[in-house]
Amino acid sequence: FGLSECQSCNACSENDHGPTPAARLLLPKGTLYYLAPEQIEAAMEDQLVQAGPSPSADCWAMGVCLYALLSGGSLPFTDDYVPGLVQSIRTLAYAPVSVEDERVQLLLSGLL
Repeated sequence: FGLSECQSCNACSENDHGPTPAARLLLPKGTLYYLAPEQIEAAMEDQLVQAGPSPSADCWAMGVCLYALLSGGSLPFTDDYVPGLVQSIRTLAYAPVSVEDERVQLLLSGLL
């Protein structure tokens, strides 16, 4: 989830990733719904390849998964229009999840 780097991609064709193995390693893969705000900022500055995945982006994606578990399967950011989705993630615009345990709510808000 989120973005990852393509490593050892023998199943990938040249049409998918580019003509060389080196080019394959530089292309990010992933799902926009799990994209961390810092990854969006890096992409907007054309620094996404240099920024790459990070522990904080992994924590963010884990927060999206936790939100889905707590909400019965809904994702916190669901706009089908990519610019709207990106804006929602950048501004942290998501509906709160009703959770009785305050510690779980703190964990979720700390991850997102």
